[in-house]
Amino acid sequence: MSKQIHEEGDRRKQVKFRVDESKCDALDEVADELDISRARLLRDAVDDILDEHGDATRDVGGEYWPDREDLTELYRACLRHANKKLILNLRVKGGMVAEDTRYNRNDLVGALRPLEKRGYVRIQCSGVFGRNLNSEVAVRVKPKCADPKQWKYRKVEDEKGQRQATGAD
Repeated sequence: MSKQIHEEGDRRKQVKFRVDESKCDALDEVADELDISRARLLRDAVDDILDEHGDATRDVGGEYWPDREDLTELYRACLRHANKKLILNLRVKGGMVAEDTRYNRNDLVGALRPLEKRGYVRIQCSGVFGRNLNSEVAVRVKPKCADPKQWKYRKVEDEKGQRQATGAD
């Protein structure tokens, strides 16, 4: 009988390594404080590292997609709920995006930051004022066919992390 319990396409690569016992205990303490497992903590750390250093995209038939599945899912939801001009008002459509993804509606701006860093969306404070005359958060979504490295609304930062002006500003 096979020990395989998952479909071959759904399997994740297993990574094993050793750390000092004190570091392992410290990881467990952090995981306990955050009320997550050690594995979840390490997976999140890998995602953070790849967010910081990765800018990988997949070019599929002339369309550009994020390399990470969770970001692809979020980008698809943004495309689905954006208007014809590819602008997404989070107050109006944020609940729908959250419903389509694993994110909480209140956490969407933070969840969109990795997509913004990779050039798939641009988070902006819109000139449209909503309830109580508060400005609203609008998300400009990159067309599927646009290269995220060349997209005119891409947020560009210098080596020190300072925002650079783009032609779209």
